[in-house]
Amino acid sequence: MEHLIIGTAGHVDHGKTELVKALTGCDTDRLKEEKQRGMTIELGFAPFHLDGKIFSIVDVPGHEKLIKTMVSGATGMDMALLIIAADEGIMPQTIEHINILSMLDITNIIIVITKIDLINNENLDNTTTKIKSFIKETPLRESPICQVSSKLNIGIDNLKNTILNQSKTINKKRNAELFRMPIDRVFTIKGHGTVVTGTITGGKITKDDHIEILPNKINSKVRGIQVHGSEMNKAYAGQRCAINLTKVEKSSINRGDVIGKPQELSPTLSIDTVIYNLMDNYTIKHNQKVRIHIGTTEVQGKLKLIQQDQIEKNQKAYARIRLEKPVTAVFGDKFIIRSLTPVITIGGGRILSHKSPKLSHLQTKTLDYFTLLEQANPTPIILNLLQTNHQLFTIDKIFKNLYINRQTIYQSLSTLLNQQKILKLTNKYYISNETNTYLKQLIIKSIEEYYQNNKYTISINKETLRTKTFPKWNKDQFDTLLTQYKKNNLLSISRDQIIMNKQQRITQIYQHNQINKLEQLILKTNLQGFNTTNTTQPNINTNQLNHQLKFLQQIDKIIKLNQTTYIHKTNYDNLLNHINTLFTQHNKITVQQVRDTLQIGRKQTIILLEYLDQIGITKRQNNHRIQLKTNKQNQ
Repeated sequence: MEHLIIGTAGHVDHGKTELVKALTGCDTDRLKEEKQRGMTIELGFAPFHLDGKIFSIVDVPGHEKLIKTMVSGATGMDMALLIIAADEGIMPQTIEHINILSMLDITNIIIVITKIDLINNENLDNTTTKIKSFIKETPLRESPICQVSSKLNIGIDNLKNTILNQSKTINKKRNAELFRMPIDRVFTIKGHGTVVTGTITGGKITKDDHIEILPNKINSKVRGIQVHGSEMNKAYAGQRCAINLTKVEKSSINRGDVIGKPQELSPTLSIDTVIYNLMDNYTIKHNQKVRIHIGTTEVQGKLKLIQQDQIEKNQKAYARIRLEKPVTAVFGDKFIIRSLTPVITIGGGRILSHKSPKLSHLQTKTLDYFTLLEQANPTPIILNLLQTNHQLFTIDKIFKNLYINRQTIYQSLSTLLNQQKILKLTNKYYISNETNTYLKQLIIKSIEEYYQNNKYTISINKETLRTKTFPKWNKDQFDTLLTQYKKNNLLSISRDQIIMNKQQRITQIYQHNQINKLEQLILKTNLQGFNTTNTTQPNINTNQLNHQLKFLQQIDKIIKLNQTTYIHKTNYDNLLNHINTLFTQHNKITVQQVRDTLQIGRKQTIILLEYLDQIGITKRQNNHRIQLKTNKQNQ
């Protein structure tokens, strides 16, 4: 069954609450103070059924001092009834409410002239004519006008038919994936605990769902759901909803907080916007402090106009708004701007981004960036996100940055892939061509710097490179990028070691005079080997010795027998030939037989045999050794 939200707007005491009661049979004046004063202070709600549709009627206050509550009530409205009393006509709050409805992009409006029983037909005609004349200059120029008396039930059926006809023209655009419910009431029920109410502006909520209350990031769970007094297992976008929460105190929740799914929404202190000036003889200025009404919250902020100093009547401008406390808002959300003194509505606007990048970091010019966001074409917006953030993006990460429908994101990414403007890495990461070039250059620079500081080193440890270059990246992201560059032959990867331009690097190091001298020295030691504890040989740089030895070992020029002893690969091959020859003559060999064959000391012979045991060529059995691999098998 379709759900629609209808709001009431208009000057104080023009009969909004009486009209809602005439339409629904519900009295929305629920507070004692409201009853005594005869006016609506808090938001009142009533269900309204017509032709298989469920309407939630929101009765909002008309008193100027309570305008912020009116804005709260307008959140999620699909249609509005603008109430004008026949005996008073258009009043100051009538005009302000028209401006607010306009700024919140509520275009489906029915003008209802109430209390027609208080004046004669001639005066009613005059009032109607004045209203028609006034709305010619407003967005309400095409709005239907109904005349009613709630007290005498005159014109109510005609109003219902008009509401039904207007509802057929509503084009509801809500994010079906992103659950959000701005809270407009918090209270407790004995035996049940804390209950919050609001209008679901996107997605759905299910009983037992885990939720997060923002901006304070309070976790809770849905104990129960009511829609217009009926227990439900689920509630959807467009519905008025009461949610019973577990393990959370009423005192920790405020009107203006937003309920979302855990880790989906991000509170922000800065929003990028397009704003409009609605006021005659009023100039909105750069750096002006204002009140922002968004969703069900109110917050002060400072306007940072983009490339202009002021906004005159009926003009627009792009602005970054720095907020004094965090709000939870997303792309496309509408808001109202009120001045601090005097407290009047001066304009409104639309959120272009809830994540404000440093303007100096934007790839496009600042004005172009805001224009791009205002045009609301998802494909170039996603491309800009990928170009201006040097990161790998998943569809989920793009969603959390832009809150665009995931299917739309997927379609835009497919378009960009076909246009060869982005790359897809593995099955989940996306990266722009520009970012790919930037990251590649960053990795090259980091490895080159490492090479300069470690002149005998072929490779860099993978984790060392990650923490040096991308400290905020996780292992999966970094490995994905490295795999891409390995495919492009930029890097070689061996276990946890990364080599760039391997052959070129080896040649570069091998040409060092110190390397050649060390290699020749080790070669000349034959099977006696080179011992690092004896570094009194001439032309040996002891400070770099370990790095030089590791390099020669990596390019298979030398063999490391133990912690202190190395032999040249040529001498090692000779060793294997001698061992193979001995095993052709004997099934088992002894240390003495090997020593006599090699003509070296017993101690060095044992070092050589223990190394062969270690790598599986021989195996010790008591005082003998047997052969496990031949020389050819080892190669």
